[in-house]
Amino acid sequence: PEAVARTQAAISELAGLARADGVDRLVAVGTEALRRARDGADFLARLVSEGLVDGARLLSGEEEAELAIEATRRSVGVHAAALAVIDVGGGSTEIAWRERADAPIAALSLPLGSVRLSEELLPRHPVPEADLALLRARVRSATQPLALSALEAGVPRPADHLRGGGGHEEPGHDGHAH
Repeated sequence: PEAVARTQAAISELAGLARADGVDRLVAVGTEALRRARDGADFLARLVSEGLVDGARLLSGEEEAELAIEATRRSVGVHAAALAVIDVGGGSTEIAWRERADAPIAALSLPLGSVRLSEELLPRHPVPEADLALLRARVRSATQPLALSALEAGVPRPADHLRGGGGHEEPGHDGHAH
């Protein structure tokens, strides 16, 4: 409840700043933390019903990855050819790429967030080698389908632009929206 109140207060403040800058319509989007939360959809609905935003929706992991590559495309130039984006969050990692400026975006979301993996596999500090081995095995297992599909499709040429980014959900995630 305290984290939800802090999040709503932050959204209220940012919404006020955006509207003061002339933004007419605000839409909140939820990502992995809200996809996993028991009340994620309800949290977004409350933002709308309380008038903090005009609309809200919960993104799929693939949509999240596609938006990351679109943001990269806009920042490096509309005509950038091959792009790749890796966005490591707290609950998931999104990977998106396109081979040419006119090619469709390929995207996927993997359950490899920094907080998720730390909480599930690295409970002790310093981290014992056995725990690191479990972490490496989990990452290999989750990324193997990506590697296999790349080999089947033919390994694409190197990207002209590769962007990496990261953020994370609030530590202590308890299954409720934060």
